[in-house]
Amino acid sequence: MILLEINNRIIEETLTVKYKNALARLKPESIDVTLADFDGVLFHISNVNGDKTKVRVSISLKFYKQLEEHGADELLKRVYGPLLTEPES
Repeated sequence: MILLEINNRIIEETLTVKYKNALARLKPESIDVTLADFDGVLFHISNVNGDKTKVRVSISLKFYKQLEEHGADELLKRVYGPLLTEPES
């Protein structure tokens, strides 16, 4: 049996380091990390328009169209509201 964690450790550690550095008022560094999870989900962590003080986490799901049919867009808007941005191309 394979035991899978509910969090992606690389994403969690990457964002934790960025957050701790910001709290410590260290100089922001650029970030551009792309990784795939076990189920074909692609994550892209990057700066927004080159602004090192802003971090964007993009999630690409092959099956997102199916989720849209069940109200995924409305749920994301309700939960994340103004934090949502336009999808990456």
